[in-house]
Amino acid sequence: MAGQSSDPEETEYSQKTEATPSKRLKPWAGPNVGYGLLRMPSQSPFQSLRLALLPRTPSTLDVHSWEFRLTQTLANTWVNEPNKYFMDYETLHSTASVSRRFHEILFEFSFEEQRMLNGMLDGFIKNFHDALNLDQDGRDKAAYGEVNVDVWTPDGREKIAWEGGKGAFSQNIALVMQHNLTPGGKVWPAFSYSLSFRYDIWNAFDMERDFPVDMGVSFSLAKKMGRFHGYLVPGFFWYGSTRMETIEFKRTQTSFLAGLEWSFHESASLLVQYLYSEGSCKNLWGFKEPSHEVTLGFKGRLTRRLVWELGILENIIAYDNSPDFGLHWGLTFRI
Repeated sequence: MAGQSSDPEETEYSQKTEATPSKRLKPWAGPNVGYGLLRMPSQSPFQSLRLALLPRTPSTLDVHSWEFRLTQTLANTWVNEPNKYFMDYETLHSTASVSRRFHEILFEFSFEEQRMLNGMLDGFIKNFHDALNLDQDGRDKAAYGEVNVDVWTPDGREKIAWEGGKGAFSQNIALVMQHNLTPGGKVWPAFSYSLSFRYDIWNAFDMERDFPVDMGVSFSLAKKMGRFHGYLVPGFFWYGSTRMETIEFKRTQTSFLAGLEWSFHESASLLVQYLYSEGSCKNLWGFKEPSHEVTLGFKGRLTRRLVWELGILENIIAYDNSPDFGLHWGLTFRI
């Protein structure tokens, strides 16, 4: 049967693990999977406009059970390169999803919305940079609470400009099928793959499409190591959109997520995760380069069936084509 190991040692390990700490944590834990990573797509300037890799660890949802999830990520973008580009704005990415598992296959339906906001985090980020003696890159000289985006081509011709606008700019629905191939064992990790399909309900930008649906495939490995769980999630995506106004996008994109979860208590974990995303623009300054996003997170049980999560995104390590700062929160309920 799919999802069950034929190795007696792995079967014994799985049964032993389920009978001890996992039994207390049900319906959340598996032999090689903890609470899992934060569900955060890329928040980089242009990657965030299209379907991005989601950190889908092998599911621990029980067969014929339901999962309801609400998450939001507030990200601040500040990039300033004179005569090339200037971006000062915030986005709020909201997702509501419902999942149902049938044997080893899980189906998830979600609604996503992106909103552009006017810089409520500007003052906090300036003070944070001052406290750590980090370069402000002109942030301290710009007006707070405004939306300003100006990007020029190498020949000096203005390519795109947004000023003062805010509100919802993208809404879409997505369907994901995830298949747990094996829970893993003492040697082998848990392994799953997922297929994603996304359809834009509405987009404020002039996105040119020659196919109405974006598609993606990702693979997930998870391994328990004492109180730690390690996760690796490579992904590949194909897009039906190739242009936004005068900006050309690449047709395909690869992503890679790596994370470590420390289960310091049976009802709580600390997380660190790194998301690499291939640049989405064809020939547009640093936006054709990959983005690098590092997030610190926390997950904890409020009740037996309700888990909450928090995350902090900061690009101290990599600056170009990455969000400057972000906050993430969410709730997940299982029945």
